[in-house]
This record gives sequence, C-alpha cells and structure tokens, in this order.
Amino acid sequence: MPVQLPISFLFCLLSLSSCNSSKNSNQNNSSPNNNLHDMWAVRELYGTPIKILETKTPKQITLEIFVNELKILGNDGCNNFFGTIDELNAEKISFRDIGSTKKLCPNRGTPNSFNKAMKEITVYELKNTNLYFRNSAGVVIMQLFKVD
Repeated sequence: MPVQLPISFLFCLLSLSSCNSSKNSNQNNSSPNNNLHDMWAVRELYGTPIKILETKTPKQITLEIFVNELKILGNDGCNNFFGTIDELNAEKISFRDIGSTKKLCPNRGTPNSFNKAMKEITVYELKNTNLYFRNSAGVVIMQLFKVD
C-alpha cells in the first residue's frame, strides 16, 4: 500500500504537468496578429469588384478566420466552405484541406475564381479594417473588408 501512494502522487503530477504544457503550446501557436480573427467579406477578386451573386438566395463571399484554432469557414457566393490554416505568422498565410458543400449554382464563375485564389494566397496585409491577400509574386489577388 505505501508504494501505491507515491505512484498515484507521481501520476497526478504528470497529469497536471501535461495539461500545463498543452496550454502553453496552444498559446505559442497563436498568431502574432489576432486582428485577423474575424469575419471578412470579399470586395475585390483578381482586380474585379465583387457584387452579390444573383441567385435565389444572394450571398456575399465571406471568409471567417479563427486564428487560435487555425481554421477557416465561409461562403464562396454559392457553397459553404471550411478549411485549415497551413501557415500563419506576421506576414504569411496559407490554407489547406479546403472542402465545401456542392450546391448546383447557375453562376459558378466568381465562386470558382475565389476557390482558385484561396489556393494561391501566401501573404497577407492588414490596413485598418481591410485585408489584402497576395500570391507568391506579391500581386494582390483578393481584397476583403471586416464585416463583424
């Protein structure tokens, strides 16, 4: 019986220690710029101003960024999408594992352009309530504004 007390005591210490290290690692993974954590609407895509698509239920193209969870979700103007933030630091951002619903929409041009742009994004820049996404050549491919 005396041996069980020290073993159980060590087990409790290890459990508390692992909880604390998990908490610290989540804090270290957070972005240096928490202003990204918000709901954004697309203003311009590849230099073309974006309008609400004319469908039965018009939808603004939106992107919600969850910095601490490294997740994204939104609507491409037709379908809802979700994904993972692959890289995030003070300047760079990229996405992966983007999936979406598969509604049959009459106008797929703008949603297809948005989905293509999401794969090309490598750099971001925040200016007040505006977010600019650039490709690897440094060209602005998407402009967004904060809607939340």
